[in-house]
Amino acid sequence: KDYEGDWEKTFIGTGPWKLGEYRPGEGITLLPNEQYWDPARRPLSEKAEIVFFGNEQSLILGFQGNQVDYVVQFSVSGGKALLTDPTVVTTELKSSAHRQCHLRGDIEPFNDKRIRQAVALLVNRTNLVNGLLDTKTDIGNDSPFAPVFPSTAPDVRQREQNVAEAKKLLEAAGVADGFSVTLSTWQGFEMPDYAQLLQQDLRQANIRLNLSITDAGTYYGDATYGNSRWLDSQMGITEYGHRGVPNVLLGAPLLSTGTWNGAHFKNKTYDKLFADYTAAIDLDSQRAASKQIQELLLDESPILFTYFYYFLSGAKDYVAGIDTTAMGHTDVSQAGFV
Repeated sequence: KDYEGDWEKTFIGTGPWKLGEYRPGEGITLLPNEQYWDPARRPLSEKAEIVFFGNEQSLILGFQGNQVDYVVQFSVSGGKALLTDPTVVTTELKSSAHRQCHLRGDIEPFNDKRIRQAVALLVNRTNLVNGLLDTKTDIGNDSPFAPVFPSTAPDVRQREQNVAEAKKLLEAAGVADGFSVTLSTWQGFEMPDYAQLLQQDLRQANIRLNLSITDAGTYYGDATYGNSRWLDSQMGITEYGHRGVPNVLLGAPLLSTGTWNGAHFKNKTYDKLFADYTAAIDLDSQRAASKQIQELLLDESPILFTYFYYFLSGAKDYVAGIDTTAMGHTDVSQAGFV
């Protein structure tokens, strides 16, 4: 429902901050809350100015032009210049943030798992890590279990590019001459570049990707089955942010009843393993279940998880005292100039 009140102008603030002024589409001024319950976390500065930017390019330019002193998050593709700027202090946090590339398994051509396996084997993950992400990422192994999670089983074989094996699988599946398929995504972050790299990799086996790159609204649609390119496309790239535990990433995109299941993956064994994992009460039990999940997903290959990129933040070298998590939570109460 549409909200008809004026909450945006009258909300009291949050934690150690209270509202100074809200400017729609421009920014917000926060003032110290002198009544905050924890004196040690009452803001040191007289105010905090939060500036809104419409896209990453304008954000980076604003940062370089000293319009702002701190950037909560920037991508490698959009902010590569910041990584070598001597006046910028970059914080790198390992995370589970990633891009999922689903292969819809209930319709051709991906209703044969050998074809899904072949696609996964054609991807040059090393090139993605070293090139697209400039090493600011961990390599993915086609499951949500990122290296940052303690429950990730460490002894599962890492999938690597193997074009010859991919071609054998395609031949066995009856598509030795390749096929054409549409890859859908939206014009965000490095995803268009990622789509083009997948297009190049899959061309080695004559799999022809037709790229459909739109705005976010067109891609996500109503975010319901039958009304969303995200959930209805044959093949699609979707962004997922960091989670402290993998449960949501294991559930919504992969359970038979999952609400984000663009791959239309339905597997009773997986559903049972998910229940086992979430019921585990110690790390050893979690790793035992996660190993089975990782191995099952390598075999079924409903989604490509090729990298888990670092959360990158940037501060001017005269700024200190800011705490940020890979979820994007940012505490500037103790921030100041040095």
